[in-house]
Amino acid sequence: MIDDLLIQQFLELSKKEFEDKTWGSTEQYTEVLEVLTEGDFPLIKRIEQLKDGTYAVYYAIKGEQFYYTHYFEATPQVKLRGDGVSPATAVYLRVHSDRIPLNELLSITTLNTTRKWQKGELKNQNPTFPFFYNRKGIPTTFTDSGFFYEPDTNKAGNFENKIATILTDLENYKHELSILSNAGCYMYIATYWHSYYGNTDLGNIHLNKQIIKQLSDLDLEINFDIYTGGEPFN
Repeated sequence: MIDDLLIQQFLELSKKEFEDKTWGSTEQYTEVLEVLTEGDFPLIKRIEQLKDGTYAVYYAIKGEQFYYTHYFEATPQVKLRGDGVSPATAVYLRVHSDRIPLNELLSITTLNTTRKWQKGELKNQNPTFPFFYNRKGIPTTFTDSGFFYEPDTNKAGNFENKIATILTDLENYKHELSILSNAGCYMYIATYWHSYYGNTDLGNIHLNKQIIKQLSDLDLEINFDIYTGGEPFN
């Protein structure tokens, strides 16, 4: 839990930087990106303490899925040390089968599913998958049954941390995953990455040896779904 006083200091320093634009990067970014506000302050979507003890504060951007990010030192005093635009990210387990009905899949696992669907169901009538139509505007149906497991649904935050977290969590369900696999289900870790292309630097994805080992031990593949958006720099 991050102290409320510390959060307030982050907000005040960020607000001042957005107003004064003392950094060239702030002026450049805010010419094409509008940071949303809540009351008098920028709207926080997440605060995350990094491995080096510093903090990343993710702010919402109008009409975009990625985040303006300020980086703070907290000792010996709170100081804004850097900024940038961070991607929206998601990491989840996807399990599906074109033979096994949804209720049978769910009976095998105790995972707290975040999305689920049934073969033959209209996609636009599934509350977790809204607005699915084909190119002619006709609702389409699911051709298989399955579910997602996404323990961290906040799209702000460090991508590699999310991968490490879900894999460590899934180690507790290794037996269930084995049963699902032996039953003929297809399973993999699905990822989503939506970055800002305005500065041509989309960031990078790093899978360390521990993550690769965990994927192997769980017998899981990983898929990367990457998008870009946003107004380019002038």
